[in-house]
Amino acid sequence: MFTPSHRGGSGPPLVCLHGFMDTWRTWEIVLPELERRHDVLALTLAGHTGGPPIEGEISVGVIVDAVERTMDEAGFEIAHIVGDSLGGYVALELASRGRAATVVALAPAGGWAKGDESYKELLRAQSTLHEQMEQLSNVVDGVHENFQAATFSSVVVSSSVTLMPSLNVAPSRSSLTSSAPLIIRQRSWAASSSL
Repeated sequence: MFTPSHRGGSGPPLVCLHGFMDTWRTWEIVLPELERRHDVLALTLAGHTGGPPIEGEISVGVIVDAVERTMDEAGFEIAHIVGDSLGGYVALELASRGRAATVVALAPAGGWAKGDESYKELLRAQSTLHEQMEQLSNVVDGVHENFQAATFSSVVVSSSVTLMPSLNVAPSRSSLTSSAPLIIRQRSWAASSSL
């Protein structure tokens, strides 16, 4: 299940921002360590699966505004901020707005030359993928609930999704409602596993 955020720990506030087309769960492996020293808010960026929807035109400013609203709701006037890729870029933008005590920007995105609008195509592609993942999440939740514990070779869940052995996702540029299937491959899957 996709959720908008995770919060835990105690200490100075720390906001964790993921990269493009990811979720807050990218930080799961380090959250226990971070939560020993910080009040951690790991959130899913606007326009990403589980995060708040973006109404209107997609822009970095809209994403930064959404993070600021989430920080306000959490009671974080300023926070230490760590971000990866797009999250790093957003972290730097938050710093420019005076919302960061410190910033760790891991491979921050951005750096487009003035007038270069090629990033807009990337944002449009992300929007399409987001819509596809929303549709797929409903199917995956249903599949997960219906299997007790099984290893399978090929199960057709619907006309638009086929589950096959060996966990890889191969989305097409077409929507999930097209005749081209979105394929999820997994070698050995049990109902107790999460997709």
